[in-house]
Amino acid sequence: MLTPTRLLAVIAASGVLLLGGCWSGDDDNTVGEPPVVVTDPNEVSAGIAHTVTLSDATSSMHGASVAFTADAFAGGKLIVSIKGEDAPPGPLPAQAVAAGGVFISKTLVLTHNQTGTVTFDAPVKVTMPFDASKLQAGDVPTVLYWNETAAAYQAMPVDRFDTAAKTVTFNTVHFSRFVVAVIPGLGALATTASASPVTALDVDTAMRPSADSFFRTNSGSYSAPGGNCLGMASYSDWFYEQAKSPLNAGKGLFQTYLEGDATQPNDDLIAEELIVRAHAAASQEWGRRQMQANTGLTDDQVAISLIQAMKLTGQPQLFLMWGNPNWWQQYVQGKSSWGHAVVAYKYDATAGAFAFYDPNIRGDDSAGVRYAPGSGFGTLLKQGSLPTEPEVFGFDSLNSIYGPADMKALFDGAAAGWSEGQFGRIDITSLTIDSATRSVRVTDRANVKLAGTVVSVGGQAGKEPNVMDVFVAGAKVNTQPLTAAGGFDFMLPELADGVTSDIQLVARREETSGIFFTRRTKSLYGTFSRFKIRTGTALQNWGFEEGTFNLWDSIRFLWGGSGQVTPSDKSVIVTPGQDPIASSIPMVLFGQYAARVNNQDNNLHISRLTREVQVPSDATAFALSFNWAAVLEDPQHDPDDQPYVDISVTVKSTGEVLYARRYYSNDPAYPGWQSFQGGQWKVIDWQPVNLLGLERLHGETVVVKVEAADCALSGHGGYAYIDADE
Repeated sequence: MLTPTRLLAVIAASGVLLLGGCWSGDDDNTVGEPPVVVTDPNEVSAGIAHTVTLSDATSSMHGASVAFTADAFAGGKLIVSIKGEDAPPGPLPAQAVAAGGVFISKTLVLTHNQTGTVTFDAPVKVTMPFDASKLQAGDVPTVLYWNETAAAYQAMPVDRFDTAAKTVTFNTVHFSRFVVAVIPGLGALATTASASPVTALDVDTAMRPSADSFFRTNSGSYSAPGGNCLGMASYSDWFYEQAKSPLNAGKGLFQTYLEGDATQPNDDLIAEELIVRAHAAASQEWGRRQMQANTGLTDDQVAISLIQAMKLTGQPQLFLMWGNPNWWQQYVQGKSSWGHAVVAYKYDATAGAFAFYDPNIRGDDSAGVRYAPGSGFGTLLKQGSLPTEPEVFGFDSLNSIYGPADMKALFDGAAAGWSEGQFGRIDITSLTIDSATRSVRVTDRANVKLAGTVVSVGGQAGKEPNVMDVFVAGAKVNTQPLTAAGGFDFMLPELADGVTSDIQLVARREETSGIFFTRRTKSLYGTFSRFKIRTGTALQNWGFEEGTFNLWDSIRFLWGGSGQVTPSDKSVIVTPGQDPIASSIPMVLFGQYAARVNNQDNNLHISRLTREVQVPSDATAFALSFNWAAVLEDPQHDPDDQPYVDISVTVKSTGEVLYARRYYSNDPAYPGWQSFQGGQWKVIDWQPVNLLGLERLHGETVVVKVEAADCALSGHGGYAYIDADE
């Protein structure tokens, strides 16, 4: 970020320029630095917009301008140059050319006099000219930023475009080369209602939340109003584009920073700090996004922007949504306003929906929103924890919020374990929490006392936490003041029977310097503790953390039903590590143990693991959640003879099917197969199963089954994993 010693100024091309004015100058499309005269930034009043325009009629960037407010810098002088170049900074990627993408502007070059990367404290608004004659009816221009490090284009969010003035306006927090592109005719497809799917709009970046999202969920507003969704969405977008390969050796974000690693007891803190830092870097900008929710683009234009940006760059895109978007109503009229950030990675015209990663839903590939050309956006495929259906939608980009090096710095910090972490710790003295599982079992769920002390990090005098937020299952249930010494002592509300409750304590400093700053980023000086409280026995050993098959039934038999062995001699409890065949798949997803059903040898084996769970008769909330994965050899037999995996959850008394998945090896019904050992083995990465609202089954027994099989011709193997977050 800019500091008080960094510089601010503006120039057009040459000559004297005052803030707020413009000046014509020479633009010969060369690299040479034009002469400049700078002004004194102390003349700038905070919050007042200032615009610099290149007015030379002979310039390829005639009319280009940069507008900023005083809060974009902290003082000093920054010399900024605006110029044009004829050639684009790089060619469009092959998939963009195949889709019909073309450049429709010269290149805008914005530079400054600072060494290294300078990220502005607030976005500057850039307007640049483009050839509007290349747009067809309904088309929307896309601004592309040239990432020098990645040698690739990335999309910028278009706020407005004016075909009469032939200009497009966008936001950025860093300077570089920018160019405008379009896929001619795309707009007409996306704005004309049709009875049949417009499959020409289909696009798929190959990102998937089950592999490329945070393992952790957005756990509430302890670093900024509304939670950490913008930071989580932005980081996951960047990680998929620029870090997964080669920085992370092809390992997806979902498998990075997993909790429960016995060799790294602070990995929860590493992940949480990464999330909080990512969001904190954008929290003030999120406030601006909330207050400016309704840009100049219609729903159809937002949809076109998303689809076109994905087609032009091959990358997922930030997608914003708001409920009751008039932010001021929250304070003036007492109405609830909310905003949410997700990552759009696919549009399927046949399904009539955008698919997106929702930070509120862990690893779920089925989240998204309906969209029909000409009719705009519809309902969410999964509402998750959002209070209402969204009313307003917007296209955004992490490049309008973060500088090129910001995310890399977060990646490096997490990899190093945050040698200068910003969190202290919370010592709980009233409960004995198991350090390996981060959990505790209680017998009296109505009287759970939490007492202890918040220990602050050094060097934060006057900024120590003074309040504690208490979250149960992601919902804030209380806010408690801390004593001067950081002490706390309070009772939790009565916990549900037979349910493992996720508890999070967040100690933060609450400032009262204005309504918009209460509970904002000052909480970054705080700390948190996350653990689980188990009640009853309904879900005891649900994730195999006893290191045994206790309360599970294990059996092995042969194709045809003969040769039964109980328990299965092919199924075992496994510990953390990568699968020996599918090297990118962890054998344990939660805690220290998981179950492997069957194994890789052959000879007609079928192994089955089952569990009966009785829903507590007095349950007011009950859910079953677990994850499964499959590793199956692919001999390319007939489907009925292939190795297979079969997962089901049913109600014992009625046979009601709550969940069912059965896939044979390389089954086309599953679209995400991964190949290993030259294609000999086909793999399904960890799949989430989240069955909510089961309290309706008071007293009923639910049966969970995981079955994995060799092939029916005896020569090939197959096995599955199951794990759950206890």
